[in-house]
Amino acid sequence: MKVDHNELLQCDDELRLHPIMACIEDALASSDAFVFADHLPLYETIFKSDLALQALKLSLQKIAANPDYQLPRFVMEGTVLGWTILATEHFRVSIGVRHSAWAGVENGVAPDVEAPSNPEQPKMEPYPFDLFLGILSVPELAVERYAVVPPLDESEEHRLEYLSEQVMFAGDSMYLAAGTDLTLSRLKGSMVYMEITGNSRISLLPRFDPRDKRFCGWVSGDPTASRIEILTRVLADFDYQPGVEVVKRLTHHRDHHVRWNSMRHLLRMSAGAGVERVRGAVSSDPNPDLRAVASQVLAQLAAEA
Repeated sequence: MKVDHNELLQCDDELRLHPIMACIEDALASSDAFVFADHLPLYETIFKSDLALQALKLSLQKIAANPDYQLPRFVMEGTVLGWTILATEHFRVSIGVRHSAWAGVENGVAPDVEAPSNPEQPKMEPYPFDLFLGILSVPELAVERYAVVPPLDESEEHRLEYLSEQVMFAGDSMYLAAGTDLTLSRLKGSMVYMEITGNSRISLLPRFDPRDKRFCGWVSGDPTASRIEILTRVLADFDYQPGVEVVKRLTHHRDHHVRWNSMRHLLRMSAGAGVERVRGAVSSDPNPDLRAVASQVLAQLAAEA
C-alpha cells in the first residue's frame, strides 16, 4: 500500500506551503526503512532554511489576531521552553529556548565541583532518541562531548570517554546518537535552537555524575515510566501512606522499569508489603534482570536483619 507522507506531516496549514516540505516528503517517500542517522543532510537543510523564522512569524500573526492564541504542542519541562513546529512518523522539528539561569544545555549541567555531593542533583545521561541540534542564536556556548563506553566484562561498569570540547555559535549544529552520545555544556545568556529528534529506541539509559563522570545507575528511556518513577519517589519521600495501594498496583505495571522502581519505593513506604512483592518478583516476574535484582535485594535485606 502506498503511503501518502503528506498526510503524515503534522504542522500548521500555512507551513505546508514552505519549500522545505517537498524535501521532507521526498526523503520520507524514498526510505522503506527510515534510519535517522542516514538523513543528516536533510536535517541540516531544514535547519539552514528559514522554517523556524516562518513558524515564528506565523505564531506572532496568530497572537496579533487573537490574544488568547496558544502555541500548539508547547513544552515547558525542566530547562526547556519550546514547541514542535513539524512532526512526521519518523522525526519531529522543534524550536527551543534556554537560559543560563535555568541549568546546563543538553543532557548535562555544568557542575559546581566545590559543592557537597547531592544524590538529587541532575545527572548526565544520553537521550533515548537520535538528536540533531542546530543553534539559531547564542552569545556563548561551550560543549563538552562524551561517549558511553560499555563494560568489557561483569567486573566493570559503564564509563564516559571524553571526546572533545567545542565552542558553538549561531549556525553550528551537532548530531547525538541515541544511547551513546551525551554532552556537558556551559551557557551564558539565552540560547534559541532547533531540535530534530527521532523516535525513542533505547529502553534503558546509563546515568553519570556530572562532577566525576562516574556511572551512578540507570533510568528508563520511556518518558512515561520516568514520570511514574518521580511520582512514586515523591510519595515515598513524604511517606504518604494513602498512596501505598496505588504504588502496590504499579508494581504490576507492564513496564519492568516501573515495576522495579515501584517495588523500591514500596519498600520505603511499607516494608512488609514491599518485601512480599519483591519475593513474588523473584519467582514470577517475566523480566530476568528484574528477577535477579529482586533476589539480590532479598539477600541484602536478610544480611542486614
